[in-house]
Amino acid sequence: MKDANEFTPSASGGALLSVRVVLQPEEVTWFDAQLAAQHYLGAGRVVGDYLRQVVEVDGRPAALLVWGPACYALKDRDLWISWSASQRVERLKLIIQNRRFLVLAPKGQSPNLASQTMGAALRALPEQWRKHFGYRPLLAESFTDPEAYAGTCYKASNWEPVGWSAGYARHRADFYVANDRPKRLWLRELCPQARRQLRTPQLPEDCRAALVAAPSGVLPLNAEQVGSLFDAMRTAPDPRDTNAQYRTPAVMAILAMALLARLGGLDPGLDCFRRCRLRISQGKATFPPRNGL
Repeated sequence: MKDANEFTPSASGGALLSVRVVLQPEEVTWFDAQLAAQHYLGAGRVVGDYLRQVVEVDGRPAALLVWGPACYALKDRDLWISWSASQRVERLKLIIQNRRFLVLAPKGQSPNLASQTMGAALRALPEQWRKHFGYRPLLAESFTDPEAYAGTCYKASNWEPVGWSAGYARHRADFYVANDRPKRLWLRELCPQARRQLRTPQLPEDCRAALVAAPSGVLPLNAEQVGSLFDAMRTAPDPRDTNAQYRTPAVMAILAMALLARLGGLDPGLDCFRRCRLRISQGKATFPPRNGL
């Protein structure tokens, strides 16, 4: 009986391509070491549902691919799909991202190897992903840096260029900084009509395990997290002396508004707070001119 971790597509040019999922610890170590040494982004971190594929030609490793969670929100991708915000929250796991792609042969040595191995990996991916995570993905996304790569192998393996990223890079968890280098966004349907299925009222049965409930409209938060921000600020302890001029809830509220208005951080928020000149004792407040908050 054939191992579900393996996939053998048709022979190409006399060579037989096969796709395996990398699972054994010693092979994972080798796989990550190859990426660390040869890929310009390194091996990366394991986040969420994460799958390593090795494509072999006549039994020898020819290409390595890593797949993981999709970006939470991409304007061009979401417009291309035409789904609602609530559908995006609930169905985002049905999109998986090609995080790394490394051809092990020296550049120029094996023409078409990149597109052939990418195509083989894509054909194997839906079933291999379903076996390991319990649901079948519908769409793949990836990015290329136009200053370094033309994306030729993506075009040859039927990826569609649909737009650009916003030009931000992750600096810390949940924090991004502008890098002025937007990446080209590519999408690839993993089955016929995948784009339509992502927004259809009824998902295919083998995709439903990926659904994530959205208990508060489009907010990806649980019931406890959807508390009142005002109540949280109102009950926050004040470590200062009792003669503090401004109460903690007022200070925190102004800082929160400054952050939501993208004023840039703590110092601009404090400057905004000073300009507001809250008159708490009278229950009134004056606000900065229109070019402020």
